[in-house]
Amino acid sequence: MTIQEFKETIEFNIEHNMKHSILGLGAPGVGKSQIIRQIGQKYGYKVIDIRLAQMSEVEIGGLIYPNESRTKTVWLAPDILPDEKRDGKNTILLLDEITSCTKRVQVAAYQLILDRRIGQYTLPEGTFVVALGNREDDDGVYIHLAGPLADRFEIHYIESDFESWKNDYALKNGVHPYIIDYLTFKPSALHTQDPDSGEMVFATPRSWVRVSDILNIDDDVTKTVVRNKVIGNVGAAEGTQFLEFCKKHRHVSSMEEVLSGKASVPKEPEEVSLLV
Repeated sequence: MTIQEFKETIEFNIEHNMKHSILGLGAPGVGKSQIIRQIGQKYGYKVIDIRLAQMSEVEIGGLIYPNESRTKTVWLAPDILPDEKRDGKNTILLLDEITSCTKRVQVAAYQLILDRRIGQYTLPEGTFVVALGNREDDDGVYIHLAGPLADRFEIHYIESDFESWKNDYALKNGVHPYIIDYLTFKPSALHTQDPDSGEMVFATPRSWVRVSDILNIDDDVTKTVVRNKVIGNVGAAEGTQFLEFCKKHRHVSSMEEVLSGKASVPKEPEEVSLLV
């Protein structure tokens, strides 16, 4: 499914007050975490983002310590979990990197996902649980989810989709026109990760946003520093093609300029193709 369709599945739960936990699996940089923050802003929910790969089982499950009389044990809940007095009644608990954390951390998260509680701590009634992770073939750290844990999720596989990214993010957030034009010309360049290639640098929606930040400061792609920074974000192969596209694009009138009479239709076939 597209990232927009994934967003709609979460919004369905919120709008109908369904507390089923949702797991979204997709390649790095497709916008999984960002879409959760957008949902939080839309509905006025605080998003509590927990990166499980950086946690230990104690940090998720809490500590057991003796009571004052030393006759029983008491469970000390982690402060990172939702607290209604501190965070408000409505929250989204985002368990990110769930397929990259250790088995012990997954087990600690299991009861939280299954029973909405852990030890003596109970999730507030207004909390929705969403987990995110990468797929096994995404060339990252991957720890297979135990069957009982996976069975507790509504699981969705998210693919990068240029039209969704363009309309729902890029145009609304000031992504540089060079990037929008290039990816409109070549949508497959939105996400170029190939686990078999061994390349460390590849294009993702997230890395194109970093390129946009650079171009919004200085879009002179003939400058060495700009070229190097673009290639450092999206890789040599895609970066070189993008830079060549930009150099030609700089000298071509936009369709808006042609239609408004501010510019004439280009005569060179290559420029006409770029305009189209």
